[in-house]
Amino acid sequence: MSLPRVENTSWPSRFVRTPLDPRWRGWVLFGTLLVAYTYSFQIGGGWNFASRYDLLHCLVRAHTLEITALHENTGDKALWKGRYYSDKAPGATLLGLPGYLLAQGLVRLLRLDVSWLILLPNNLSPMTAVSLPSALLGLVLYHFAGRLELSPRRRVLVVVGYGLGTLAWPYSTLFFSHQTVAALGFGAFAVAVGVVRDGRRLWWAALAGLLCGYAVASEYPAVITMAAVGLYLLIGTRSLRAAAAFVGGVALPLAGLLLYNQVCFDSPLRFGYMLEARQEFAGGPVAWLSHPRLEALWGILFSRDKGLFALCPVLIVAALGWAIMARDRSWRRELCVCLSVCVAFVLMNASHEFWRGGGCLGPRHVVPMLPFLWVGFIWAARACTGVWRWPLLILTLVSAAAMFTVTFTAPAPRIGITNPIYGYALPLLLAGDFTLAPNWGLLVLPGHWCLAPVLAALALGLSLALKGTGGKGRTDSGLRTDPRTREEATCGPA
Repeated sequence: MSLPRVENTSWPSRFVRTPLDPRWRGWVLFGTLLVAYTYSFQIGGGWNFASRYDLLHCLVRAHTLEITALHENTGDKALWKGRYYSDKAPGATLLGLPGYLLAQGLVRLLRLDVSWLILLPNNLSPMTAVSLPSALLGLVLYHFAGRLELSPRRRVLVVVGYGLGTLAWPYSTLFFSHQTVAALGFGAFAVAVGVVRDGRRLWWAALAGLLCGYAVASEYPAVITMAAVGLYLLIGTRSLRAAAAFVGGVALPLAGLLLYNQVCFDSPLRFGYMLEARQEFAGGPVAWLSHPRLEALWGILFSRDKGLFALCPVLIVAALGWAIMARDRSWRRELCVCLSVCVAFVLMNASHEFWRGGGCLGPRHVVPMLPFLWVGFIWAARACTGVWRWPLLILTLVSAAAMFTVTFTAPAPRIGITNPIYGYALPLLLAGDFTLAPNWGLLVLPGHWCLAPVLAALALGLSLALKGTGGKGRTDSGLRTDPRTREEATCGPA
């Protein structure tokens, strides 16, 4: 006769054993990523940042779209009829407006020193324009991975691997538009997958179009994503009504973009890049783009200073995962979308005269295609079992450590740095030099201690997300099945 098992009900045991409600696990990951993305900030920045900041400053303070009063801050500007304008697509910049207004309100409410009128808006603007959409992309990836019935642990690995182990991390802290476009574009794709595979209503197709349209209004090359998602919807649903709903969603933000061009440049089809103020940028995209070059292709993918796979080795797993995805016939259409978006962005960047992207980490022009590349990682995570799980985990950790190093020291290394992570950012981290990427911890903690709060937040978030997912017998919902139940299911009750 066996003694009845006594369950350990002490609070540490309950904390470890009780699984987190699956509905909340994705939101815990969202919060964790948001803390990681907003902990550091930029005081200065290059022309790209300054062009967007100048537009926000002039829009809020002078109620004008021209940046003539501040144009000396940046070389990324358009000149039209003696007035200067930001040459950027305005979508991502306008997403920073809520953060800017919030910062101004906080300065007045807390009666802070006048210097905070510059510091706080410059730091809260990219939080609402870039960090928040990027953290939401982690939530989208979590649910997208759930379509393949991955275990909770592997779904967490998918989100953390992309959010902290790729260029998504450093670019989520900077006022570039590329990561915003990545979130909008993949969000549109995830919505379109729901329409095609789940038969969701037409307004979901309109939502996919709205996201794609705003992506184009934020970064013009996002037309690649818009075309791929639109064709996927048309072919997948074979419904002209769904296609019309998608086009209707696209039209709204594009109408806003054309209105912006009309107000600034007296024509809806005259864009800022056509009116570059600096001679070296004259001619716009027509002059910048030619044909793909092998040197640029090698540099974008494999070079030590700009190569995707050199900076983020975990992306090798994502690329190999496409071969696994290709064997699943039911996902061939989605594979074609991901493959076409990635190939088109890489070829576009390789055709660019300024393919290096100036002072930045990696090839920034291909950042919008990274979540589509990451879909291959989902299939790899699903297929890897036994000892093959360790290379997957090790590459993820190596990439995350590299991105951590560069994000908190030099997320936008200057032009000419040949080894931006291990030859430049790592020595800065070891020396405790955070002047190029200050963080909120520096306000109260000296040296390396300033990183303690973000490391503690990451540890807490990951422990909560992984809570109740370990051990054998776990189902995809994170619950442990009773071995006696399994025995009765196979042998019948005793």
